Amino acid sequence: MFRKVNEYFEDVAADFDSYYEQPKGLINKVVNAWLRKPGLIKRMKITLKLVDPCSGKRILDVGC
Repeated sequence: MFRKVNEYFEDVAADFDSYYEQPKGLINKVVNAWLRKPGLIKRMKITLKLVDPCSGKRILDVGC
């Protein structure tokens, strides 16, 4: 069972990393700019506001 869980999270991590990379192709760029990026930015701003002051702290975004 551990093996399946490990493989799942390795696959999901690669997909999640791709959200932060520059999209390839016109359609992917448009979809990313329109749907994904605003949500990621909004979530980051809310998180930083909630943990303020965050100077000297580390923040782990688990993307739940």
